Amino acid sequence: MKINLTKPSIGQKEIKAATDVLKSGWLIRGKQTAALEAEFAKYMGAKYAIATNGCTMALYLALKRMGIKQGDEVIVPSLTWSATASVVVNVGATPVFADIKKGTWCLDPADVKRKITKKTKLVIPVHYAGRFATGFENFPVPVLYDSAHRIEKGDFNGTTSCYSLYAVKNMTTVRGGMILTDNEEDAKWFMMAVHGGIAKDTLSRYKGAEKQNDASSFYYEVEWPGWNFDMTDVEAAIGRVQLKKLPKLNAKRNTIVKKYNKALGLKNTGNHLYPVLVKDRDKFLVGLKAAEIHCGIHYLPLHQMKAYKKYAAKNLTNTEFIGAHCVSLPLYADLSRSEVEYVIKQVKKYARFE
Repeated sequence: MKINLTKPSIGQKEIKAATDVLKSGWLIRGKQTAALEAEFAKYMGAKYAIATNGCTMALYLALKRMGIKQGDEVIVPSLTWSATASVVVNVGATPVFADIKKGTWCLDPADVKRKITKKTKLVIPVHYAGRFATGFENFPVPVLYDSAHRIEKGDFNGTTSCYSLYAVKNMTTVRGGMILTDNEEDAKWFMMAVHGGIAKDTLSRYKGAEKQNDASSFYYEVEWPGWNFDMTDVEAAIGRVQLKKLPKLNAKRNTIVKKYNKALGLKNTGNHLYPVLVKDRDKFLVGLKAAEIHCGIHYLPLHQMKAYKKYAAKNLTNTEFIGAHCVSLPLYADLSRSEVEYVIKQVKKYARFE
């Protein structure tokens, strides 16, 4: 019995949706992308959604829009995927690592406040494993949420947030991302930014040409140098099917989390990852691998990586302990009951929990 760490729930509806787009001849920034943006915004409770080709690009654009630049500091967790910090570096600013809370493994607002300086322009809390990072309401510095792990209906609270629709996420477009905002001017900027800084995208020019008897719709203006961060319509079509399935997919994940919790005596929350702390991680990983169960590590702390060692990382006690002992167990909607029971049996066989 081979069990993956994660696996997308792709069916015939997604395959048909992608095939229909491929046959249509319009593959990028068309009707499917616009429809997914509208549907995603409504689902999450936001006024505007802007599709991108990844959460990394979504975060990068959010920082550019906020004017984060060289000389600025941005506070981030170290227990996260590299993108949370890499976007800070790539806009010319400096990441400052703060510790996480023991219970949720999300950024600790108290430690963030201790690390705020005159140079601090932003904090990026990560909703680790799907757990909402609390404590950043009415915060003394601007907040941008990295919600790569969390997509829950009605979850948007007005603070600009970036989402991942990557292959391993709770819903997927294969590779994609989304920015949510309630600010109309920000939304207009993001929409132009993903499409080269052009004020009128290809679909708008095409629609105009259909309605007008002159050539004016074919002309466009590049307002400022933008990027090529578009989502394709193939991806958007898959995403539209996935979004409809998401409540059921998340419910299945929640059921598996409850089963793990009951069997292992834990109280985990969140439904994107199921992390545990084990005393001898290497022995545990090798044992589960021998049982043909694929586990993961989320995450090895960034401040201990070659790329980030030069940045400030003081008093990260929780991060370093968790980073040395965490293992993620298989969690995805299509895990069968027998597979979950097999994982539990093997985990009990090899694990000594911290």
